[in-house]
Amino acid sequence: MLGQLLLGAGGTPLYTLGTAFIDDSVPKHKSSLYIGTGYAMSLLGPAIGFVLGGQLLNIYIDIQIPESTKLDQDDPRWLGAWWIPFLACSFAIWLLIIPFLCFPKHLPGTTKIQAEEISETHNDGSAALAENQNIGKSFKDFPVALLILLKNPVLMSLIIASSSEALVATGFATFLPKFIENQFGETSSFSATLGGLVLVPAAALGQIISGILVSKCKMDCKSIIKFMMGTCSVALLCNSLVLFAKCGNEPFAGVSETYNGTGVLYGLTAPCNADCRCLRSMSYPICGRDEVQNFSPCFAGCASHLFNNMKKTYHNCSCIGNPKRKSDSEDFFL
Repeated sequence: MLGQLLLGAGGTPLYTLGTAFIDDSVPKHKSSLYIGTGYAMSLLGPAIGFVLGGQLLNIYIDIQIPESTKLDQDDPRWLGAWWIPFLACSFAIWLLIIPFLCFPKHLPGTTKIQAEEISETHNDGSAALAENQNIGKSFKDFPVALLILLKNPVLMSLIIASSSEALVATGFATFLPKFIENQFGETSSFSATLGGLVLVPAAALGQIISGILVSKCKMDCKSIIKFMMGTCSVALLCNSLVLFAKCGNEPFAGVSETYNGTGVLYGLTAPCNADCRCLRSMSYPICGRDEVQNFSPCFAGCASHLFNNMKKTYHNCSCIGNPKRKSDSEDFFL
């Protein structure tokens, strides 16, 4: 929590003061291109983090797995080495502080660029009020300055739109890998890599394309707002389709169906595993050759298992029914 707090405190100026620094230092028709590229890089970074971090999840958290412990990535007790990227990124961030400190307060030519700019802000008299009363020179003026910003309809609309977009994007970026892992039975490494490759680069590409379009078409403030409303409306329609996308639940022995015709629903114990003394606290979901999930190998009545290329295969499972496919003739399941 402390690390995330420090990261947020150090990274926030890049999105606030950094954007204003770029806008004040480059010509108007090029600022959108620079800002779009900057935001695209801020999105491309998490994508690279997802991919590299996903690969590091193939390594066990203690680096060396004890010989007495036989764990594979399919085991629910497996924990990836999540701490390695944090150490590497913290070292890289400290190195980047040095070039950031070398930036001047104003880039060469900034004064000329600012003199040629024409204000397109919402004219409600707040700018004249702030100039006449010298608002913004000290921290005591913060409540008044905040009230002026809250009364600006254009700014508040942009803030609400940005917050709504971040709400959707953050939810996808945070929970998509875990959804892929649970829904399709993939490893945490593959899920994180796939989530990073699919989700984040598309958003970064959108930032670059929008910056190029605004720059090449030389859009003014009103045109940019119309462009944002159009693209956000299309994004809203596309994101709404996700609400109707779902995968059906796989059959689960003892929950949605019985154990090969024995036992009762909503009961994990059946005649085929009554003598196994299985623990309900140890969840290790596995799928049998009859394409039915089981709470654990014990509840599936498995008597033995073998390791093959770090994959565990269970044999002699008394609660597993006949295979649904004719090709599945062997008496085992994974």
